[in-house]
Amino acid sequence: MVQKPTTIGISVIVAGILILSAISSTNQAFAQAMTRTTLSIGTYPNSARQGQPSAPFSGHLLSEGNIDKPIAAATITIAVAGITTHATTDGFGSYLVRVPLPMSLGKHTVTARYAGDSEHEPSSGTFTINIIA
Repeated sequence: MVQKPTTIGISVIVAGILILSAISSTNQAFAQAMTRTTLSIGTYPNSARQGQPSAPFSGHLLSEGNIDKPIAAATITIAVAGITTHATTDGFGSYLVRVPLPMSLGKHTVTARYAGDSEHEPSSGTFTINIIA
């Protein structure tokens, strides 16, 4: 909530003579609208060899609106198979991080999460990576 002072002034003038003058001031709370966000994540190729210690993942964090705007200096949490790492967005809302990979064969979902802040809603994105022999 954002506190915004509100002042209301009333003047009554009759035939050029000030009859009544009153000022009322309050400090009311207004809900500030949160901006929706979109978060992407991906890597190329979408597979990795078993035993490969990590893979580079990248993505973008944007605020939604008439023109999507990048969100800079935001912390992104990336998780796969119980392994968590963090990245920070740059001035273009982009991030790049090496993510430790699970050792087991098969498809694994990599999830990126943005917790939100005082102006932006949280968001998340997912990507499936295939660990091959």
